[in-house]
Amino acid sequence: MEHKEKNIQEAKTYEIKEEQETLAEENQEKEKSPAQKGKVDFYMELVLFFILGVLLGIAIKTIAVKKITIGFDDYKMNIQRQDYDINQLQAKLVNKEVKKDQSENQAKKKDSQSDNNLKK
Repeated sequence: MEHKEKNIQEAKTYEIKEEQETLAEENQEKEKSPAQKGKVDFYMELVLFFILGVLLGIAIKTIAVKKITIGFDDYKMNIQRQDYDINQLQAKLVNKEVKKDQSENQAKKKDSQSDNNLKK
């Protein structure tokens, strides 16, 4: 009987030791885990930002292809009426400058004639 009781006590102590060891291992894992979780969270954020960047890039490129028509395919474009005619604008500016110069020259001639009349 003593032998059975001894075996039972040894089994109970063995079970308690195993439980203590497992608790100690779990505590060690919990102590390590915040640092490891921080690294895992950081890498997860980087992966998510990368995926977000790729999706955003695809969306912007899709929109840009529809809106922007500058490039080597310009010769294929249908040329429609333009809002501004650069040649006409340039001609208007030249005419304005010529008129301005003429009015200044006429003013100078009048001043010089009036000065000549006063001198006489």
